[in-house]
Amino acid sequence: IDWNKSDHKISGLLMGLFLGDGCSQAGNNSHRDSFINNSKELRSLFVEGVEKLGDKVSFYSSNPTQGYITKKTRSKHPTNFAKELKRLGLYEKKSWEKFIPSSYITANYQTRKELIEGLVLTDGCVSGHKVEIYSNSRKMLEGISTVLMSFGIVGKIYERKPRGENHRTQYIINFPYSKCSIFNFRFKDKNGPNSRAYKFSSLRVKSVTKVGKKSVRCITVDHPSHLFILGNGLVTANSGKTHTA
Repeated sequence: IDWNKSDHKISGLLMGLFLGDGCSQAGNNSHRDSFINNSKELRSLFVEGVEKLGDKVSFYSSNPTQGYITKKTRSKHPTNFAKELKRLGLYEKKSWEKFIPSSYITANYQTRKELIEGLVLTDGCVSGHKVEIYSNSRKMLEGISTVLMSFGIVGKIYERKPRGENHRTQYIINFPYSKCSIFNFRFKDKNGPNSRAYKFSSLRVKSVTKVGKKSVRCITVDHPSHLFILGNGLVTANSGKTHTA
């Protein structure tokens, strides 16, 4: 699916990186948006995306093995990045409160593709025949599932119970690696495009069960292609009378 919507100030990749390992904070007359990741490559991608918005980026690290990239303004006026996060409702959201903005779910092909790439690079992994993304926010994974469906990829969400009283429930979405040839997972992808995993499909028909006859409502779309999109992102055609009916 391509909705041809590209009016996003924050790129899909930058949004994916931020949702994965970013946070935003506001204090007394200051605003700070941070990205915490020990990968120099990902920190550079974050800096590049933020600077395209016209904001300045400073780098500091309190731990030699972990980098912090921070935009900070000592004024009452937020940065361009913070302004856009506020507009999207993502400013100062905790990890369990994050979500995929609706405008990114129906964004153009490239933006949605980069969004998934950014999330896998930060909060995901490629393991054998599957790709996984982890989050404390089920709402965000549900949004990811919808975006994946627009590429014809089915994702399954699982719940992992907290390990202790001070831990939150973790959610995992996984989807078949064989369907991911359109994505560039960079250093996370240990398999490579020529891997057997690309040729392997984890989806199999186990059984077919007859459910009997039921009344349904047919839809015909007045468009040359006769295609329309269901609520879950599935593309289908007219469901009216066919040549074999």
